[in-house]
Amino acid sequence: MKTPIPRLEVVKDEKIKKELNNRLVCDITQRNYEVFSLSYFTDRGGELEKIFKEQDLVLQYYKPYYLSEYTIPNIFSIINEHKLYYLDGLKLKERNGVNSIKLLHVLDYSVEYEGTMFCLLEGKWASLNQSFLKYIENQIEHVNSFTLINEDYNLTNDKVEIGRGIIADSEEYDDVEYEEYPFNVYLAEEKNLKLLDRITVKGEFPNIEFADLYFPESQSLMHVKIGSTSNLRACIAQSENSLIAFSQNPKIKESIEIGDVKEISMLFVVSTKNMFVDNSIDFNKSKSLNFKIELVNWYKSVINQNYIPKVIVSKNFYTKNEN
Repeated sequence: MKTPIPRLEVVKDEKIKKELNNRLVCDITQRNYEVFSLSYFTDRGGELEKIFKEQDLVLQYYKPYYLSEYTIPNIFSIINEHKLYYLDGLKLKERNGVNSIKLLHVLDYSVEYEGTMFCLLEGKWASLNQSFLKYIENQIEHVNSFTLINEDYNLTNDKVEIGRGIIADSEEYDDVEYEEYPFNVYLAEEKNLKLLDRITVKGEFPNIEFADLYFPESQSLMHVKIGSTSNLRACIAQSENSLIAFSQNPKIKESIEIGDVKEISMLFVVSTKNMFVDNSIDFNKSKSLNFKIELVNWYKSVINQNYIPKVIVSKNFYTKNEN
């Protein structure tokens, strides 16, 4: 579902647009990564679909610049190295594909200018009414109220290695490089949960991963995501996609072999400390306006479908072995 953003006005004043573009470029050159995030999903006909089917991408400006990862630091390092500051001319595309999308269409960035909050919306500058921003702030307080910090879900090298050991001892698991899957395998084994990571349903919803874990006791479906704000936004989109699919076809639970579902939950495994306040979480501390809007939209969708919303936040202590 497309996130509704009322009271929004596209900026037409060229002087204001020039100043906003200058501030955007300034934050890129100064590598202020924390004020940016990327979209992983886009709205197509009322459904959220992945923008890119593959992660082998290039940044295109007359010639391709190959991306090792679809991340803010990687994209900005190329922009700064080659001084590609005409941002409206930059496109992202799959290395072996033909489809492309403008970088500004997937870039989440907001900035205050002369007392007004401006943000990028589908590649264009727009201003937001203060009453709407206050509404989002108040709704985030509701989300904060059911968000828990749980150190049992902290990500460590030991947990990842235990998960990889479980994977190596059985043919029922997938052999993948990234940390999230063995971490989920570890959690499923340790807490006696149903592993759903990398499981999709053929036919009606072939591209939707309905959850990473199912909790039989609390009847909770959980999506798990490790990383930056961009990754957390992807987690929200995945959870909402799952919610839409379940509302359209409740019998999906039989296909993925789970029981009843009462709770829709997400686990955010983060390295950032800015949202931790006195042993609690305040998502209003996030600098991503889109993250907060999407989180509110998810919360509303969950309660409107008569499920219980829950968010767990834990810390990422995992360090990659470079050898």
